[in-house]
Amino acid sequence: MKKLNCIVFDLMSWHQGVAANCELMMEHADKPMVIPGVGEIVLTAEEQRGFRIGLILAMAWLGDITFKDMDESADPDKVSVDELAKDIFIRDVSERLFSRE
Repeated sequence: MKKLNCIVFDLMSWHQGVAANCELMMEHADKPMVIPGVGEIVLTAEEQRGFRIGLILAMAWLGDITFKDMDESADPDKVSVDELAKDIFIRDVSERLFSRE
């Protein structure tokens, strides 16, 4: 169960970091950006619009991360990481397909 908790924690931390970076880039799209190996990039107003649209799409695809609560009576040592991953994937796909937003 410890390994599963670590996987869940790492996944949630990664997700939170990516979402925060997308929001930061959205907020500062009008500022010069420095990309290592490329240099400074300044986007025109039209490029900023496209950049922001791309970030909106990325954040929509990223979505929220939620996990199904395990039954209190379930044996935590018998929880399969594969089953948990499959449950998360199925729920995510269902939400994307049937969302009315």
